[in-house]
Amino acid sequence: MKRLYVVLLASALFACKNQPAENAATTPETTAEKTTEPVPPPIPSDVDISKFDGNFLVFWNEFKKHVGLENKVYVLSMIHFPLHGGSYFASRGLPEVMTGDNMRYEYFRVFDNFTLETIKEATLASIKINTVGENDPADMSAEALGLTQGATYYSLPVLRIDNSSTESQSGTVALLNFAKINGKYLLAWFSKA
Repeated sequence: MKRLYVVLLASALFACKNQPAENAATTPETTAEKTTEPVPPPIPSDVDISKFDGNFLVFWNEFKKHVGLENKVYVLSMIHFPLHGGSYFASRGLPEVMTGDNMRYEYFRVFDNFTLETIKEATLASIKINTVGENDPADMSAEALGLTQGATYYSLPVLRIDNSSTESQSGTVALLNFAKINGKYLLAWFSKA
């Protein structure tokens, strides 16, 4: 019986010796979890990635992610205020120019199901690259946004069904326009296409 007791005690001591002590100092190497970088979505072969500003791509991925998560506070931080929506907002019964307070209240009317789904499903191929001064939408005021002639901005079209009747559905195409304002990309304005 003594022999069995010695064998069990020796086994327990050996097992404890190979385990790190609970109060022992740990190094970052021993505590770091293995993480993998998120894999970016595949880029369609018909998209020339070099035409997009790298900062816009970072912004777009964050914007798309947080709109999809319905993270209202984060998305609001990615919008330039006052947000001009002109005739597009007016056609939806919204103020033509939204302040941060308006937008907090009207957020889910602006980012309704049509808009949310379009943003969630959008790819870089969906985004149009524009230059200020070339075919600017009537609803855009480059001066009000501080954009200079020749500045690049990006547009995402969103088709909105205005009529729920299947017999006579009509739609409005809105453009969500993104621009670099004061060194940071933001959702800058909405316009009708």
